[in-house]
Amino acid sequence: MFTIYANGVMIYNPQADEIQITSAKLVREINASDTFRFTPSTENLISQNLTPLTTYIEVYQNGDTLTGTRVFRGRVMNPETNLYNVVTYDCEGELGFLNDSVVRAYEWGEGMGGVESYLRMLIISHNNQVEADKRFVLRNVTVRENAQTGNIIRSLSSPRNTFDEIQMKLIEPLGGILHLERIGNTTFMDYLADSPSTNTQPIHINHNIIDLSTVQRVDNLATAIVPVGDWVFDTSDPDDLGHRVDITSVNDGVDFIFDPDAVARRGWIVRPVVFDDITLPENLLTRAREVLPNFVNPTESIEVGVFDLSYIDDFYEPIKFLDYVNISSPPNGLEGRLMVTRMVNDFMNPERDILTLGSRFGSFTRTLAQTRLQSVTQDDVRQTVGVINREIVVDIDTTVNNAVDRAVSGVVNDVNDTLFDTTTNINQSVAEQLQAQNTQVQIFLDAETSSLRADIASNYTRLNALTNTTIPNIDTRLNGHETRITNIENIVDDLQGGTGLSDLEDKVDELATDFVNLTGRVATNEGELLSLTGRVDTNEIDITVIKTRLDTLEDEESVDLEPLLDSIEELNDRLDAVDLEVKQIAPILSRLESLENLDLLALITSLENRIEALENA
Repeated sequence: MFTIYANGVMIYNPQADEIQITSAKLVREINASDTFRFTPSTENLISQNLTPLTTYIEVYQNGDTLTGTRVFRGRVMNPETNLYNVVTYDCEGELGFLNDSVVRAYEWGEGMGGVESYLRMLIISHNNQVEADKRFVLRNVTVRENAQTGNIIRSLSSPRNTFDEIQMKLIEPLGGILHLERIGNTTFMDYLADSPSTNTQPIHINHNIIDLSTVQRVDNLATAIVPVGDWVFDTSDPDDLGHRVDITSVNDGVDFIFDPDAVARRGWIVRPVVFDDITLPENLLTRAREVLPNFVNPTESIEVGVFDLSYIDDFYEPIKFLDYVNISSPPNGLEGRLMVTRMVNDFMNPERDILTLGSRFGSFTRTLAQTRLQSVTQDDVRQTVGVINREIVVDIDTTVNNAVDRAVSGVVNDVNDTLFDTTTNINQSVAEQLQAQNTQVQIFLDAETSSLRADIASNYTRLNALTNTTIPNIDTRLNGHETRITNIENIVDDLQGGTGLSDLEDKVDELATDFVNLTGRVATNEGELLSLTGRVDTNEIDITVIKTRLDTLEDEESVDLEPLLDSIEELNDRLDAVDLEVKQIAPILSRLESLENLDLLALITSLENRIEALENA
């Protein structure tokens, strides 16, 4: 797992759907600026408008800012947008910040200090020209130039960017490792003679090697070098075009040095080497002798496709950049302890990680043309033309012949020994050829075995993922579906058995019958109510008549009132009976009003539709 931050804001987390990426690759190489290239998904809106040079990117492995390990810090450099508006960002590591400043002309001579003091001067110069986020604090320096005095002599006549100056004046002639570490808001720089880190995870052909190739380069190989220093001029001669300092005056009259053993093995291969900062012949000779060993042997590197076992087993230590690792591949003749000098991490496809291993980590001194390519000026061109016209046309034949004579004297002494060794070797050639054939067969078998093991490891990882995540999820979903199916089957069984359906049909029939009876009762009650209303009206008329008669009889004393009183008593009884019947009818009227608001036909129709749907199911 890894996470990405832009100016402190998380822009990728594998567990957050809204901030995803489609690719991410980190390349780290010794004494070079790291590079990080990533492509956000189109839904990752927060990553669509990162600003070059001012957006700082940080990558953490195995966690976030609190739990993970920071493996990259740098800045966005070159956004690329394709036809489909998908943006890919190229990011430059912190070492590239040294390209933002220049070193002006200076002289660093005897008594001014050694490598640490000199590098500190360059870093202070850089820090004074850039913002706080791009500054460095020099911490540990273990590289030395002069074992006796510890002094270093350097100079510069025209401005050059700080990164190139460090490369040309320190890394190329002295080797070493520039190592950066970010702690809090401070980036510390170490200049180390060797890496102190050793990794415990073995690199073995039968375990985690997926692919392997060895590269041997002889592009810059030389058995003899012609060192030249800074330009010097004869101020007394106005026509003097100047010439470069050489070692002729301090090297027995010749301007080159060579390695006799290398000449005996590979012949004469002469290359020029430029040291712009040296003005004295004796210092030039000393420096030339220091760098000659860098030229006499081919550069060798081993590129290994490795599956980091820490991805699947916490027992193994994760392989880190600049770690020393133990590699074992007998079919390829590899057995030993080598440093990870280059590391490519494909975060989306960790099985494609590539390590470059090498026993040598110092950059090789450039040839004259390569060195001058970065600092050539028009004055240099004019001076070089003058040197060619006046001084380069020298007695090359004499120089070469002198060197050949010295070399031949050593070669002749070895001829007899060589003949003896050749005779011995002939007796062993047949056995060696058979052994070589067996080795080739073994290499082929081991390569096939390694490929199969890699496939097994990849399939094992995928199987674990399926077993631990996908299959349990499928089981859970199937159990849920089975429960729902069982419930539906129970309902269908009840319906098919007739129990539920018959009861429901009977209830619907009873409801229909009750509705018919209720309708009849409503009609009867309505008739009774009309009849009762008529009787009440009649009684009211009778009472009015009686009151009229009473008013008439008030003046007639001789009238017999007994029959009239009896009639009134009878009428009161009838009114009481009417009142009782009215009180009994009131609840019935309320129920009738509620039934008028109930759509019984619609209710029955709805129940019939549900019964039909259940029968169809």
